[in-house]
Amino acid sequence: MKLSILCKIVTGILLFSGRGEAQAPTNCVRPPNWVPINVTKRIEAVPNIASVKILSIKNRQPQQYGEIYDVEVELLCSIKANRGIIFPPGFTIKYMGARPTPCPSMDVEEGQNYIIFLERESTDAFTPLEYNQEQALWEYNYDNLQPFAGQLNHCYLPTGCVNLPDSWLPVAEVERAKLAQIVVKVKVLNIHYYSVQKEQYIAECELQCNMKQPQNIAPLPGYFNVTSLGVFEGQCAEKLVTANHEFIMFLETRYALPPLLDATVPPELIESYILGPQEVNSEQAVFNVTDEILGTFSDYLQRCSGMSSFMGGSWFSCLLAVLFGLMLLT
Repeated sequence: MKLSILCKIVTGILLFSGRGEAQAPTNCVRPPNWVPINVTKRIEAVPNIASVKILSIKNRQPQQYGEIYDVEVELLCSIKANRGIIFPPGFTIKYMGARPTPCPSMDVEEGQNYIIFLERESTDAFTPLEYNQEQALWEYNYDNLQPFAGQLNHCYLPTGCVNLPDSWLPVAEVERAKLAQIVVKVKVLNIHYYSVQKEQYIAECELQCNMKQPQNIAPLPGYFNVTSLGVFEGQCAEKLVTANHEFIMFLETRYALPPLLDATVPPELIESYILGPQEVNSEQAVFNVTDEILGTFSDYLQRCSGMSSFMGGSWFSCLLAVLFGLMLLT
């Protein structure tokens, strides 16, 4: 039997022989040919990823390099799960806390939210999966969530339209625009697929007209991304776009850590949002720009058309001629 295979067998026996309490690592020695792997590739490689809230810390065990412990968690979102694995609403994560140098710490605080790579130990217990002996734990904040954007979208998706109430009635586009948080006319420059299936994607957009937006956020930039586009199970209406075409969209701000029901977004997070389609009344949120659609939203488009026609028409040419004449006179 090859030595490498024997080592793997012995390691497996050692890891699983101590089930029932957190097992302390004795070292964190990386092989001589070790190289880091970027987080995007690690996200693709690991089988299970969850966002969790730390409810309690238990089974503390002191080690030479610090303290390890188990944690009880509440599941916030099953970001990614291997076939046959379903995260329960609450479960235990073992073997958290300190790590020998140079491996990253797995320390957490009660009441805080995190994203973590996991592997299953039993039905209601998991252990952190430190893929390539690198970071497997991230605080749940806007900056840390950016690499996970493609995996997180289903956490924000509506439940779908299969169970619309019997009393549901359609609402005209203009009336839905009044209820939408943000309404824009954009040109889609490019799309980026989340996976090889090419069903869901993010769209790079150029703002052509900011038709409506709330006053509590800064004016939208000239270029921004819109997430959660494409084909989703249970979607209420198509959210399909193509590059180099124009669209009118109902959008909403989405936060990495959504506010509690009926709560306001904290001021320090007000600008830390991503944009996604808003299906007002469970109806269409993305419209191909046609003469008919431009007519439907003509009142909202007036705020942009006046200045654009002025800047692009004969009045602007006349103004330039007058300014040039004044310069010659002086």
